[in-house]
Amino acid sequence: MAGENNEDDTRPFLLKLPWIDVLFCQVFSRLSPREIFNLRAVNKELYSLVSEYLKGSNVLNFSSVARFVTLEAFKIYTQDSHSLKIINLSNCKWLYSDALNPVLEANKNLLHLNISNCISVSNSSLQVLANNASELKVLDLSNCHWPSSGAIISIALNCHSLNSLT
Repeated sequence: MAGENNEDDTRPFLLKLPWIDVLFCQVFSRLSPREIFNLRAVNKELYSLVSEYLKGSNVLNFSSVARFVTLEAFKIYTQDSHSLKIINLSNCKWLYSDALNPVLEANKNLLHLNISNCISVSNSSLQVLANNASELKVLDLSNCHWPSSGAIISIALNCHSLNSLT
């Protein structure tokens, strides 16, 4: 009825937009991880919205903010992720296998993993990757001195789609 005030009219304009088609695809995908975290902290509605976005996100790229992200932020960002296809954690020197392995286990459709310059990751992550990411196409281990020949062989034997290993 004209002039009737419904609940939807009191919500901020941002929350009135279609979440998946507009906010997630056109807006959130252009935000940095830091901006996503800032948005998450505004209120309960945006916290829920960001949580839904992170659950369905296909890309995780911390390479440009590696120096500023904490291990705790990484865990929050990835705790419900099951759709990641591209993960770029280049230069995340704070990253350990204990934090990375659950993410690799949960994202079985992973196609691209960049953990170059991640000096604190271990061979256990490569074993988890080999066991869970059979469709992996790109693996970047540049400047990582920790991989063993056994871990690389495991990747080669289990990741049949792999076409780039650096």
